[in-house]
Amino acid sequence: MFNNEILQEFIFDCRMRKLSERTVKGYNNNNLALFRFIFNEYGIEELEETNHTGLPVFSIAVLKLQ
Repeated sequence: MFNNEILQEFIFDCRMRKLSERTVKGYNNNNLALFRFIFNEYGIEELEETNHTGLPVFSIAVLKLQ
């Protein structure tokens, strides 16, 4: 399943749980940033190809931006 499809399902679930639009927007933006990073750095577009190795690199990249 492609990451953008997973994100759409996650956002739908958040709305069904009646989370605030501000929260949903924050979740959407954060996940989009992660998926964009994974695609740009590793060329991964599907969840099945994703593993834990890219997450520490992403966390360090985010901290450097702050």
